[in-house]
Amino acid sequence: MDTATAMLRLVLKSFGMNYPIRFGVGVCSGFAAKIAIGVALAYYPESAVVRALDSFPVYYYCLVIVGVFMVPVAFGNKGAPEEVSQQVNTIELLLDAANSSSAQRKLVWNGLIQKYLAAVQPSLRSPEKIDLVEEARKEIGEQATGSGEA
Repeated sequence: MDTATAMLRLVLKSFGMNYPIRFGVGVCSGFAAKIAIGVALAYYPESAVVRALDSFPVYYYCLVIVGVFMVPVAFGNKGAPEEVSQQVNTIELLLDAANSSSAQRKLVWNGLIQKYLAAVQPSLRSPEKIDLVEEARKEIGEQATGSGEA
């Protein structure tokens, strides 16, 4: 990896690109804030505060609001990335839709964790990304066919 690519990745990571949902909502909220300030300026043109706020370009609003959305990430617990949390929620929904018992849930999660750990390289690099949702569907399907035969 060359230096330029490394620097680009560092800059994007520092702007919150590891959390695309938060980043997108922050940018959209920044545009909405700038529009709201413009509307307020139309209604209150004599207000010095509104004129001062309107003097900032839209990217200032986006940067500030994206920063506000990143506060829980920076100061919160160091949990899983958003993509993993979304996959876990999807698996929970699939298990709920299948009316899985507590024991079946434990078996599915145990199977997924075992597959994840098996994918970890001995050099402690990141494991290969696996589609947890697809793996959960396979596990639920195997349990459904296995429990139907018993």
